[in-house]
Amino acid sequence: IDKYTAGAEQWAEETQLSRRVGQWQDRIRPALEAENARPEYNIKTYQNRVLDSVSAAPQAAATADKDKEKRKLAPFEQVAGGCEHWEVCRLFLASLMLANEGNVEVHYNRETGAFNLELLASSLRTDIDHYT
Repeated sequence: IDKYTAGAEQWAEETQLSRRVGQWQDRIRPALEAENARPEYNIKTYQNRVLDSVSAAPQAAATADKDKEKRKLAPFEQVAGGCEHWEVCRLFLASLMLANEGNVEVHYNRETGAFNLELLASSLRTDIDHYT
């Protein structure tokens, strides 16, 4: 009887675990299906979109910290305007990679929480293929 009771308890625990795993799978499945339906993430494509958007931005007024030269600044909100939330994340990562490569500089406004991208070089400086 003790063996039967121990086996029944183990089966009940496994059944409960299986049920919880099944519930988790049911919750995560729609998110995974939505992700699979999206276009593949090609960082080069998104980097070029960011560069094109910042390049098309009007020149900002001259500032003292840049020796009175005009510079191209684009609010990230403008770069990502009209995009789905998942695509904003992709553009943000591409912007960070561009900053790392020296194509853009990120200017953060602590008061508003917004940031601008300043164009430093309009063509990709490093072939991203070496990261794969």
